[in-house]
Amino acid sequence: MKNKKFKFRTIRAILGLAIIMLAFSCTKETETPPVLDENFNDGVFIVNEGAYFGGTGTITFLKRDGSQVLYKIYQEANLGLPLGNIVQSMNIIDDIAFIAVNNGNQVEMAATKTFQSLGNLPNIDYPAYIIGAGNNKIYISSWDNTVKIYTTDGTEYVGQIDVGTGPTRMIDINSDIWVLNQGGLSVDSTISIIDKSNDQVKETKQVYPVPSGIQQDKNGLVWVLCTGKGFWQGGASEGHLIAIDPVTYAIQKDFIFPDTINHPEKLAINNTGDVLFYNYPGGVYKFEINSSSLENSPFVARPGMFYSLACDPKDNVIYVSDPVDYVQDGWVYRYHAATGSVIDSLKAGIVPREYHFVD
Repeated sequence: MKNKKFKFRTIRAILGLAIIMLAFSCTKETETPPVLDENFNDGVFIVNEGAYFGGTGTITFLKRDGSQVLYKIYQEANLGLPLGNIVQSMNIIDDIAFIAVNNGNQVEMAATKTFQSLGNLPNIDYPAYIIGAGNNKIYISSWDNTVKIYTTDGTEYVGQIDVGTGPTRMIDINSDIWVLNQGGLSVDSTISIIDKSNDQVKETKQVYPVPSGIQQDKNGLVWVLCTGKGFWQGGASEGHLIAIDPVTYAIQKDFIFPDTINHPEKLAINNTGDVLFYNYPGGVYKFEINSSSLENSPFVARPGMFYSLACDPKDNVIYVSDPVDYVQDGWVYRYHAATGSVIDSLKAGIVPREYHFVD
């Protein structure tokens, strides 16, 4: 009888120890975020806004050759931590991914090799875009009509610069940072040009309503796409595609869209810097920088308009998206920038809106 009791207690003790070890093992696993990819190289990060009401944005990573797609990489690397609402854009500067979370009023930071969180830059009113300018600083366009400045490691707030209304996209040209003032919830028609040496606005360039896209071509000219006002913005106006001299800031070329009903959006450039692309009703249109007029027919045809647009500078591929119903995962389509022929498509996240390419 004693032997039976001893055996029973021994078996029960072993089972209990096994359960404790299993629980400890599970706890250790859930506490250690997975490493999704050792480098996240040779591909594109797709920035997905997320659902507007109560949703969180996500980041999808796609290898250029299509061999790998990783979804929700920020959440996967951070034990399900939501990225925030609405994710507007992303840029990688000095091995840190800076992610603008618009409605969340903050910029999230993640390590580019693992995508594990490095904290955030809080209390930034509706951050839109982030650039590095090679001077150990990052610049963040904010819808409180300023550009915020931080050190490139995100540890130190440097200051802010007053610009126009609703600043969005920025580009580093020579010793200047050009900021498109799109208007936010109103309308603006200016570009703030910031001198990087003193972080002061040196020029406020008047253009046309709602400047929404900017690129520099192979000859140095700065091309700006002005979307134009909608009828709900105090009277509709036509869109413009203009070329600006980066030294004198004079408008050298001005191409006017045909009506005030249809409005161009986004602006991308090919890898040789001589062909521009923009979204317009009917699909993606192209514009050769030496052209004397706008194209009448789309380069990539589509009923309606694509939501996003970018061109990969490495392999000259156009990326566009369809958000479907803004609730379910949207689609990203890839086209050859030289021919307009389709390459492939993939489901990304909810409302794919921006792209960041890495070698």
